[in-house]
Amino acid sequence: MKHEQSGAAISADVLSGSAQKDVYQSWSKYIARVRDRCVALQGLLEKTGNDQFKNDDAIRAAFNELAKKYEDTDGGGHDRRAR
Repeated sequence: MKHEQSGAAISADVLSGSAQKDVYQSWSKYIARVRDRCVALQGLLEKTGNDQFKNDDAIRAAFNELAKKYEDTDGGGHDRRAR
């Protein structure tokens, strides 16, 4: 996405340019949060699989904590927090 954006000539005088910039920034934030969530999930999955991660209650608690930190977006991928 960053590569494609680099060629865009955005002018503040053009409404579509301003809107495109807003969409780009919103999606950049969203993608960064998805990446961070995947990294956190990867760590839990590796620990769960490789170390037999304690017991079922500890596994459930770890994933519940992850769910508290990373809230799912509503359907369609729109994230109101990105603004």
